[in-house]
Amino acid sequence: MVWCQSLSVPKVPAQTGISTAPRIDSTCHSTPMQPNLEKKSSRRDLQQLLAILCSGLIALLILTPRDYSLTVYFSTHPSNCFANFMNRSLFNGAVLPGAGDFVYPLLLIAFLLYIPSCLWKFNGTGSKFHTLLAAYRPLFGFTLTSAFSCALLFTHTVKQIVGRARPDSVFQKQMAFSEWYQDGAHFFTGGAYTGSFPSGHTATASISIIFAYVLLAGLGKGGRHWLGRAGLICALAFTALMGIARMMSASHWLTDVVFTLFSQWALIHLVFFRLLKVPEQQEYFQQHHRPETRPLFFELRLCLLLLPLCPGLWAFFTGLRSLHFVGWSWLAALTPAGLVWSLFFLGQLRKALSFNIAES
Repeated sequence: MVWCQSLSVPKVPAQTGISTAPRIDSTCHSTPMQPNLEKKSSRRDLQQLLAILCSGLIALLILTPRDYSLTVYFSTHPSNCFANFMNRSLFNGAVLPGAGDFVYPLLLIAFLLYIPSCLWKFNGTGSKFHTLLAAYRPLFGFTLTSAFSCALLFTHTVKQIVGRARPDSVFQKQMAFSEWYQDGAHFFTGGAYTGSFPSGHTATASISIIFAYVLLAGLGKGGRHWLGRAGLICALAFTALMGIARMMSASHWLTDVVFTLFSQWALIHLVFFRLLKVPEQQEYFQQHHRPETRPLFFELRLCLLLLPLCPGLWAFFTGLRSLHFVGWSWLAALTPAGLVWSLFFLGQLRKALSFNIAES
């Protein structure tokens, strides 16, 4: 099992005012983190990411030959009460909430706290509530960015690109079966569709992994750190259970679920340590008693730059897929257009991430 790196929660002084000048005491140091410690931490994060990816790849290699048979087994041996509870959602018109609905009020809370944490110009003074907002701003931003980019954009973009048929359509002989790595039977010329690969419900459940990372970061390295690890285990188990329920309803293949779980975990880990560098933001707050000076609503701006990448990637891969469909090869022109579009917004994203932290 790969664990998220333990992080220390920013220390909030007992007094209502905080000096902006760095001070040296037993819990906070004004000198930057040692370069060798930074390299060691970065190397450990990369090793964890590679371990997640390798674990997912091994699982896919083992389960791919058994994908069809195991999906048939789960769909013919359902637990109706369990499957109904896991699958239903208020957003799908259900009267009662389902298992995955709990993530939405938590995301709303994160958003409502994120907005004032960005607008409040924290300069080292203020109430304890303002200090906490400033200290935990990186976690609010991470929660929103990960949920939007990983669970929403990534999942639904890949669905449209792969176009894999769902099990119920295959079992009823309406569409042909395809492996997760093959070109699926769905194509946009046949009308709107929601492909099987990857699983949207499982991706929604994987938002619980985001909350587990937040819990790990908030608890720090103290004696309560085991709660954060337990939370990560529970989040992974909950995501897997959601995938099982989706197989029971013949909505997804086993490999849809496995890919979704490990890809979401890897992307969340990547956003936490590499894209937003949450540990470094927390370290900066501990050293300087104020957050890094970042552009206003920095994380939301990143999301807005990631959003137009989706049509670019869709156009690129749709152009390639059109060569497999008779009469639609002329759509191959979408490939270079999608490539140019995607590279442009990747450049904009790179510029947004290359800002200089103001050292005041």
